[in-house]
Amino acid sequence: MRSLHDNDTLQLSLHFHVDSILCRGTLHLPHVVTDQRVPGILIIPGFADTAVGPHNFHVQIARKLQQLGCAVLRFDYRGQGESEGDFIDFTIASGFADVEHAWQRLCQFPFIDQARMGVVGYSLGGLYAVELAAKQPSIRGVGLLAPVAHPERVFRSFFTDEQLLEADRQGWIDWLGWPVGAPFIQGLSTIQPLPSMRTLHAPVHIFHGTYDREVPPDQAIAYEQAGAKISWIEAGDHGFTSVAQNQRIIEQLSTWLAQQVST
Repeated sequence: MRSLHDNDTLQLSLHFHVDSILCRGTLHLPHVVTDQRVPGILIIPGFADTAVGPHNFHVQIARKLQQLGCAVLRFDYRGQGESEGDFIDFTIASGFADVEHAWQRLCQFPFIDQARMGVVGYSLGGLYAVELAAKQPSIRGVGLLAPVAHPERVFRSFFTDEQLLEADRQGWIDWLGWPVGAPFIQGLSTIQPLPSMRTLHAPVHIFHGTYDREVPPDQAIAYEQAGAKISWIEAGDHGFTSVAQNQRIIEQLSTWLAQQVST
């Protein structure tokens, strides 16, 4: 790896396979690279989300962490973004399989210090971040953005009774232009993050909007009761659709997570 000037940006396109389906991602490398290994961070997107994130959110977080000396991987689930596959096949379990393969891909790079790792999860990705951290003791910090704590309660509220009947009849729902497969709905209880949350040794820091209607604030409170710290974003919605809110979250989350993985 070469040394870079502070104003340079180094990104590597990469891919990995899950069940023979190709997933794509982008690896951000630190601005200044030495002979020493660097911390690794995985950013996990939400449901019907991509590696870019809402209003470039995941990219901005990755670039900030990159400036702070971390290597950061953001990726697309199968059937979303630039990855291959069909969204209709997405389930809670398949999404976590993609997360685990992305994690393995990040850890394959020889310049990653596998003893200094972190994870960021947005919305559904927050659930996955907790589950991953419970399985990977090398994770030293978990940043959660509007995380789902009770997947069945949250996601069933997205659909009307008529849509749920539609899923039973034809095997999928037309939800905001996304073909949500019936197996996604049927498998919502597959992963329950709160029991995993109680086993973590890594600190967990949540950023959650007080006006979030998609993943209500009570989801963050459930994590807080299991030991997480919450930073409330006053009047913030699920996508944090405010420049000021974005800047605050990016700065505070990235600084905190970089500190967790720095030693």
